[in-house]
Parts: sequence; structure tokens; C-alpha cells
Amino acid sequence: MIIRIVLVGTEGEVNLGMIARIAENFCADELYLVSPQVSMSEEALQYSVKASKTLRESIVVDSLEAALKDVDVSFCSTAIKRKDDLLRKTLELNEAIQILGKIYPRKAAFVFGRESTGLKREELAQCDYRFTIEACPKYPTLNLANSVAITMYEVYHSLVNEDLHERVDGSKYMMQRARLIETLEYLSSQVFRDKYRVESSRLLAMKLADPRYIDDMEIGLLLTLMSRLKGRLERCSQ
Repeated sequence: MIIRIVLVGTEGEVNLGMIARIAENFCADELYLVSPQVSMSEEALQYSVKASKTLRESIVVDSLEAALKDVDVSFCSTAIKRKDDLLRKTLELNEAIQILGKIYPRKAAFVFGRESTGLKREELAQCDYRFTIEACPKYPTLNLANSVAITMYEVYHSLVNEDLHERVDGSKYMMQRARLIETLEYLSSQVFRDKYRVESSRLLAMKLADPRYIDDMEIGLLLTLMSRLKGRLERCSQ
């Protein structure tokens, strides 16, 4: 499995250098920088220590969409979670790792936001899954490099001790999941007038297609049901 670290709008040279080192520590394969606000300064290279090659070879792109273009599944980190907001109803890190192990994709991306403001809502929505690293409620927001280190440790640990049993077909699952999201989004657009409910329906589809709780046969049945409803709606509108 290829693991890609994606940093969006990174603002600090020290964090950038430390994350390059973390990528080497835990065998991350790729480092992508989305519109970084810092350059690869001498300070960043100094903090990368023996991982300066990783930093120099990082790929710089101008959008998160470009950074996720060829990945099979993406997970983004956020410190903000809310029960009344589907976009903010996050997984815990260990739950994200369980999903990763369940589908075992060819390439997975872990996305981290700006030190000051994190990821924007539209950026969170571009990722397949959102997760939070649990910390003390008095101060739950972690330093960027620390967030990356904790996440990559857990990913590395899970891959080293990988369990080959009870996996779903990753490529088939992601294809079915994408079709389910697209179909439910279409159905909701025909029923609801406001964009919030349409977007909420899309997020609901993401939650329904959780490989920890639904297998290939079940997601296939759900997709067939949604597709037939979509077909009937299209015929009625003609």
C-alpha cells in the first residue's frame, strides 16, 4: 500500500521539516504540499535532519483535488467535531485505521490542514473520511507535526501487524461507494430544494457505505435499490 501525506496551506518551516522526517520515520511513500505558505528554507531542511531528500522531492500542487487525483481513499484530520453536523461527525483515528485495513487500497492519502485554521469545509468534503485525534478537552487541538506523527505511527503499526482476514474487495468497494454517493445525491436533489439537505444526503451515503459494517452483497443490494429508484424518477420526468 502506498501512503501519501498531504499538507494543505502549511504555514511553518519547523513543522514542514519535522513532517518530512516523520514521513521517513514511518515509511510514508509520498509527501504532497497544497499551496504551502512557506518555502523549503534552511530552517525546514535543518528540522528534516536526514529526511531532507523527502522534503526536496515533495510534490507541490495548487489544490487538494490535484493532491487526491490518483488516490483510492482519503482521510482528513480535523480537531472540530459536532454531533449535529454530518460533515463534523468524525471517526476516531483508530476507526479510520480499521477502515484502511478493511479495504486495503492501492494508494491512501492522509490530509492535514493549516496550523491556524485547519481544513475548510469544502476541503473536508473532498475527503472520503474525516477523523479526529482524541485529546484533553481543555486543549484538544494538536500541533500539526504532532498530529501527523500520531497518525503515521498508527498507520505504520497497523501495516506492520496487518491482518489478512475479513477484507472487502477494495477496488470494488470504492467503485460501489462512489456510485452509491452519486445516486443518493441525485435522488436527494430531486426531492429537496435546499443545498444543505442535498449535501447532507451525500454525507449520509458516505456513512452508509462503511466497510466495517456493510459487506459487498449488502452495498450491492442498496446500490441496486437506489439505482432503480433513480431510473424510475428519470422516466417519470420525461
